[in-house]
Parts: sequence; structure tokens; C-alpha cells
Amino acid sequence: MFIRFPEAMPPAAGWSLDDVLSIDSSEGLRLELHEGTIVVTPPPSAGHQEVDGRLIVYFHRLGRVVYSGIGIAIDEHNFRIPDLVVLRPGRSVVAEEHKHPADVVDIAVEIVSPTSRDQDRIIKPKVYAGVGIPQYWRVEPGPEGYVVFMHELRDGAYVHTREVPLRQLTA
Repeated sequence: MFIRFPEAMPPAAGWSLDDVLSIDSSEGLRLELHEGTIVVTPPPSAGHQEVDGRLIVYFHRLGRVVYSGIGIAIDEHNFRIPDLVVLRPGRSVVAEEHKHPADVVDIAVEIVSPTSRDQDRIIKPKVYAGVGIPQYWRVEPGPEGYVVFMHELRDGAYVHTREVPLRQLTA
């Protein structure tokens, strides 16, 4: 695996969004930024990609615009790449861009894996709520298949509103 960082040590203020976007990672890793610290996640597993694909089809059937793995610029020292982003009605993104403003996002979806559990359950909901993304969906494996935990933004925090087996949404 090869990742070429822009310099040997992070700057005193931490890495910036421009630093992360300049890093050469040819291994399919996702590079995110949390408070100036680079967060490296492995490429998604086959199961993860299957869930991703099923949800893309679900949202397309609803007439929604959905993207897999696009970056959301939170601020200069925070950058996240949700597994799926559903755009707000009437909004669009620039195809050639690697970073997009949070205000285009209606639903941020994270598919939980063993390496992302704490990020997806605790940290990312706070980050997404902090920039006003109206809904956060977390998808987790359960004993009888994947379950979608749906949350809506209320008074600056997400409130759990529903949980639905993935197979019910994508049947």
C-alpha cells in the first residue's frame, strides 16, 4: 500500500482539506479529515458494496439523486466521505469536484463495518448534525440481515425515528 503524504509531519494547526486532497492514494483508501487528523479507511467490503448498491437502486426508484463516496467539506480541518449522499431536491454537485458543501446533502448514509463502528455511531452523526444535514441513516448488520436506523435532525441533534430491515426497503 502506498500513500504519499505532502510532508513528513502534520502542520502545527493539523492537516487541512487542501492537504488531504493533494495526497496520492492509489489503493482505493478513503482519506477523511477529523479536526486536522487524517482518518484512513480501507476500501469497502463486498457486503458493504452490496448494501450500497441496493440503497442506490432504492433511492433512484424514489426519484432521488444519490451518490456513493463523494466528499463533504465541513470546514478547513474536517472532511467526510459518507457511504451515500442523497441530494436535497433541486440541488446538484459538480462532477469533477472532490469536495462538496454540506448544504447540498439531504441524507447522509453510513454503512457500519467493524472498523468504523464508533465513527458511524458517535462521531459522524455529531459532525453531520453540526452542519445541518437533515437526515442521517446508519445501516448495520443484524442477526437477520442489515437494518437501517433512520434519524432526523431536530434542535441541532439527530433523533432516532425509525428502523427498517434493508430487505423491506429494497424488495
